[in-house]
Amino acid sequence: MPTTTTNLILTKPAGSEPAAISVINTNMDIIDGKFSGAGATIPASGVEGTAVTATGVVTLTNKTLTSPVITSPTITSGASVSGGLSVSNGLTVSSGASTFADNITVSAGRTDLGSARLILPKGTAFPTSPTPSAGETFYRTDTSPAQAYAYNGTSWIQLGGMVKLDEQILGSDTASPITFSSIPGTYRHLRLVIMARSTRSVVTESILGRLNGDTGSNYHFSMLLVNAGTTSHSATANQTTMNLGVIAAASATSGRAGSLIIDIPDYARTTFHKMVFASETEFVSDTNTDFAQRYSSNLWKNTAAITSITILLTTGPNFLSGSTFTLYGSS
Repeated sequence: MPTTTTNLILTKPAGSEPAAISVINTNMDIIDGKFSGAGATIPASGVEGTAVTATGVVTLTNKTLTSPVITSPTITSGASVSGGLSVSNGLTVSSGASTFADNITVSAGRTDLGSARLILPKGTAFPTSPTPSAGETFYRTDTSPAQAYAYNGTSWIQLGGMVKLDEQILGSDTASPITFSSIPGTYRHLRLVIMARSTRSVVTESILGRLNGDTGSNYHFSMLLVNAGTTSHSATANQTTMNLGVIAAASATSGRAGSLIIDIPDYARTTFHKMVFASETEFVSDTNTDFAQRYSSNLWKNTAAITSITILLTTGPNFLSGSTFTLYGSS
């Protein structure tokens, strides 16, 4: 007389009974069904419902896991994971054609990817324990375009292009200065993009800058002005601010603003004095004599890593509502 297994209730013919194809097929259908439903748990050590752990190793070949919860897994080439994957302690993904159709959440442990692509929910903190090796990389495909990150020995940084670190969009007229503080030291270069207008009753107003709140006479600047076909140059040493350019003010044509791009290379290193380069464009009226470009080079006589940038007006009092100040980091 046949018996059944404890967990899956598979039919086991008695030793004296002939093997029936229908019984074998029924057993296969039961087993297959356990791997096809949403939330199915892959058995470890042959026990249905037991989580797959480091001591209960299960090798899966060309299987699809739907919303599994796995401890310390290793996912090899050819695996497909859909519906999300929750990992309680570490994740290793080998190189190859592993694919992930939904978010992967790692609550602890390091994420090693090889050449696979990992999907993480936006805002997920990057795992740092145990400490990753410098140069390790992984990818986020929950963003468009996909973003690559590398560990630089201190933290994960985004690769390829600029990363927006902070942005201030003025919702009302705002008194000078505008300050970016607590700038992280995890990037190589900084870029500050400004589109702004002053409320002062003049055509243009100079826009100035300071680093790390330094108000001493520690800045040199050199500026090239191109205006209506004429080029001029000015330079001044030992100033209390950087001279970055000018922006449109209240007497300029309505709707006009000053546009500046400010670059600071190697801002976090402490070997050299800091250099700051600014390019600025102005069209404060519809007369060609009011079309100009300025190129400013500034030196801060300090080797300290830059942690704050202050942007201020010569007189002010305010930056006009709608002015924008956006800070980027790049590797």
